[in-house]
Amino acid sequence: DYWLSSPRWSPQGNAIYFIQEGDEGTSIRKIAVSPEDGKSSKASTPILEGRQIGADFALANDGKRLFYTQGPSYINIWQATLEDSEKGQKVDVKQLTTGTTVHQGPCFSPDGKFIAYNTAIGNSANIYVMPAGGGPPQQITFLNSWCTLPAWSPDGKEIAFFSNQGGSAKIWKVSAAGGQPHPFAKTKGASWPIWAPGHRILYRASQNNNLWFIDPVTEDEIPLFEKNPTSSPRWPRYSPDGKKIAAIWARESEKETGLWLISLDASSSVMLRKGRALPLGWSADGKWIYISEGSAAKFEVLAISSETGQSKPWLSLPPNSEMGQVMSLFCSTDNGTHFVFSARRSQPDIWVAENFDPEIK
Repeated sequence: DYWLSSPRWSPQGNAIYFIQEGDEGTSIRKIAVSPEDGKSSKASTPILEGRQIGADFALANDGKRLFYTQGPSYINIWQATLEDSEKGQKVDVKQLTTGTTVHQGPCFSPDGKFIAYNTAIGNSANIYVMPAGGGPPQQITFLNSWCTLPAWSPDGKEIAFFSNQGGSAKIWKVSAAGGQPHPFAKTKGASWPIWAPGHRILYRASQNNNLWFIDPVTEDEIPLFEKNPTSSPRWPRYSPDGKKIAAIWARESEKETGLWLISLDASSSVMLRKGRALPLGWSADGKWIYISEGSAAKFEVLAISSETGQSKPWLSLPPNSEMGQVMSLFCSTDNGTHFVFSARRSQPDIWVAENFDPEIK
């Protein structure tokens, strides 16, 4: 029922503070944790409520002061287009949504003509579709929940998405023209669906760290890995032929997180690049994977060879105060020419709270 983020240990190591977002608003909460076995014997309690708290906070080393951001923040969708000119390659940037709400999770349709995304209004978010390049949006879901992370079907006629409707996270699908959405009952605890160009929807199962395929017609499911991995490949992107995925993975046999190329028949897994390389999409011929390494100061895209792992610069956006901070996590591309992404613009202040936890003297 809630979004949970930014966990922070107490200095004593006997509790965890975290941010909780739900119907009642945003709060910082605390849950007691046993240092011996890591378990909790009681529910979390609110520490700081009734404020427009941002997405992060910090604790002083003695645990007596809490620092957090507070103030208005909104997210809009932008598009960057690579254009050839006499002086080389240039980037044209265009804002696609306006306003002071949250628009994120944009995803190109297979033919590149439309963009699906979600818009948050109040305590819910729903899926919208608009023409690529901007235009009047059409709302296609009307659920009283968080509906996010849209993913198009290969024929562009349906859209899969994540929703916590009814208090349980599942993958759903809906017609791209709108209509009655349909939940996949077996996908409880699911997140991050991808679909086109694959025939089956691929999603992450949080309860076992595996990736699962679900047939959108029969709803039959099979896992990607026969044995559940200790850590899950994250933010996968299908290759154009639908036979591989590029994903971030902290595989147990490696000491570092990296960009991995994983065959969908589980016959091979190869690390292409060390570090937190977030895959955004593929070139049409499958030879290049476009990645962002997530710099907050400057948004840059590299092209990584799917055969050798060698990289080359592809797109760079300098800081733009009007745009704000690009959110690499919510970015996709149609074969490397157009990039659609969410960018956050904030006007927060930094606050300090003292004596916020009566259990700390």
